[in-house]
Amino acid sequence: MSLIDSRTAREHPGDFFTQLFVIEREAEAWRALQSLDMEVPTAVLSRIVAKARLEHPSDFSTQLFVVKREAEAWAELSK
Repeated sequence: MSLIDSRTAREHPGDFFTQLFVIEREAEAWRALQSLDMEVPTAVLSRIVAKARLEHPSDFSTQLFVVKREAEAWAELSK
């Protein structure tokens, strides 16, 4: 949460409404990621997240979609 808070304050200085919106949206997205019903090793998930951030640096919703899709594909392949 502290990373989300500090990045949001840096990206939207003085715009508290936007900060609150972004923080709530990103926290909800992280909760969704944590609730995935699959076992994906932390190292694999970290690489997936890094790739999604690199490919979609300013679109957290797309990052979430990519991470979820890639994690599901990894889980399917590892069966």
